Amino acid sequence: MESNCFSKILILTSCIFPNTFSGTISNFSPERRAKELISNSNYMLKKQLFDKIIIIDGSQKESLPKKKTFKDYLFDLGLKKSKVLDFYEFNPDITTQNLIKEKGKGFSETKMILNVLENFKYSRKTIFYKLSGRYLIKNIEKVILDLERFFSNGGEFAIPVSNLFERTNSVMYIFSSNFNKNKFEEICKKVSDNDGLYVEHLLYSEVFLNSLINTSRFRILPIYPSNQEGGSCQGTYTHWRQLKKNFIHKYF
Repeated sequence: MESNCFSKILILTSCIFPNTFSGTISNFSPERRAKELISNSNYMLKKQLFDKIIIIDGSQKESLPKKKTFKDYLFDLGLKKSKVLDFYEFNPDITTQNLIKEKGKGFSETKMILNVLENFKYSRKTIFYKLSGRYLIKNIEKVILDLERFFSNGGEFAIPVSNLFERTNSVMYIFSSNFNKNKFEEICKKVSDNDGLYVEHLLYSEVFLNSLINTSRFRILPIYPSNQEGGSCQGTYTHWRQLKKNFIHKYF
């Protein structure tokens, strides 16, 4: 099976206006979140690597400027229009809203991914590239190319992994349409930022270590601009900091 038989879909997860304050939340302004999402989206559009780019945002509706849709809000701030783009506004019910407030942004993001998978029509030969919306990856072509053979040979899930710390880096991960989506539901049941049960740990224990799932560790790690500032008050991704993190996620 050749890799070019697969559709490539990028899911950019975003929450311009935070919908939870459980756990550690970076104090970025909504305008900064939006502009960094737009910069990354325009960058990905220019690369022409994906058949579809889906932007999904978990902001509460009342947070957006009056009479503005989510996509119009982004277009007004500089997002390029393209047929490749698709938009989803995550509108959870009251029960899910309360769980988001209680469990944190990892729960919210995982529910957003499930929302896309439940509402977007895709073929059996699809590769989904999940990326946190603000994070621009300079070597995105190399990351994708390196994993194409894995997915062409029946791979289901790939992510940067640290066996030393028993966790993953969930900024970016990739999964095929063969991946059991119920694993995301299982993670939603267990995740809790306040209790230290983060998505990064659960993706490691529930997915990467699962012998029934064909998984792979990234061999080429994403490289971010040196001024990229991480969420959850992680600080700036300097070259030296990225070198250390990537060494751990590649070898330990």
